[in-house]
Amino acid sequence: MATADSMNPASVSFSSVSCKNVHIKPIKRIALCVLCGLPASGKTTFCAEILKHFHNQQTVLCCVEYDKIIPQHWATSRDIPLDLDLDGNLNSDDVQFVEQNELEDNKSWKSLRHQVLVVIEVLIQNLQNLGRNGLANISQPERVSSDIWKGVLPRILSLDSCWQDGQDQVVILIDDNMYFRSMRYEYLKLARKRNLGFCQVYFNVCAEEAIERNKSRIEVQQVPETVILEMAAKLEAPDGKNVAWERPTLVIDTRGNSDLYQNISDLFTSSFSNPVQPQLFQDEEELCRNRIQCSRNLLHQGDIILRKSVAAYMTQSKKICSGRNLHIRAKNAQRAKETILTRLREDPLSFGVCDDWTILLSSMDPSSDYYKFISDAFLKEVSKLPT
Repeated sequence: MATADSMNPASVSFSSVSCKNVHIKPIKRIALCVLCGLPASGKTTFCAEILKHFHNQQTVLCCVEYDKIIPQHWATSRDIPLDLDLDGNLNSDDVQFVEQNELEDNKSWKSLRHQVLVVIEVLIQNLQNLGRNGLANISQPERVSSDIWKGVLPRILSLDSCWQDGQDQVVILIDDNMYFRSMRYEYLKLARKRNLGFCQVYFNVCAEEAIERNKSRIEVQQVPETVILEMAAKLEAPDGKNVAWERPTLVIDTRGNSDLYQNISDLFTSSFSNPVQPQLFQDEEELCRNRIQCSRNLLHQGDIILRKSVAAYMTQSKKICSGRNLHIRAKNAQRAKETILTRLREDPLSFGVCDDWTILLSSMDPSSDYYKFISDAFLKEVSKLPT
């Protein structure tokens, strides 16, 4: 298992990138720009255009394309048929099957994504400490695989090759589908940790259009249609209205944007001027106790609300269907419930839970923010599943 020290840039072995030796001038203005959207929605094309536009300006850009770093077959987790009874309970054989297959694949995929994040953090730390000269001192962290390192390395080299004299601001474009909010939240946490600017660009393209655009790609770059449809069903679009940290988001849709470059420039400028501030923590021991208690309350109340949501859903389902269709609805209800509980366990804030909501006894109050959030999330999740 990787330890904190093993991920520390100071403890890694060196296999240095060869770059120009320039005067050390730490870079203070760095921003992360996370791209979000379906495959073939225009993210990579956008990156190419933006890189050209900012070539001779004050800001130097680096684009990290996940598709060129992580193999495509890890892009989505496999669907596993589950056998549930009418009450929505998993059979023991299916539980074991899921644990041995889906969960292991998911862990491996998450590990690869985390390794990319580790390399990006090392890059940022070097830029903050040594400026452009830090590119010559970046090396492969011990716990990052050679494949991931070789995938990210060309992006680091491209940053140095396009860097011009006088450029003292850096934007790192994260080119990935980022269809779960929790994926994007990982970069928000990095921005907070390193006091960076943070923003998002959302490509609002529907599944049908993404599929048509995908057909125009060369065959080797095409994504299976089923992957696009699955991702569209899971996509959690940025929601600045209800999730505060997603407010600095530019939406690009099929209608185009005549002021695109100006809007992007304004987005970057705002990000540089308003870096994510570190959280002020209380006593660590007290914080740990409070976090554990809050997590228990959150999951307990969430589980009760979900049980009520499942019961209401099945009661309504029995009025409109029976037999096999009712069985399918029971499966879907259980899947939706487990998905939401997993999101609550992993990172409730990135899921959309607000830290100022009253959680205690919220399951007894259907008008409470948390009750409405969980019940709405359940209905949204179950509606994505085939009936």
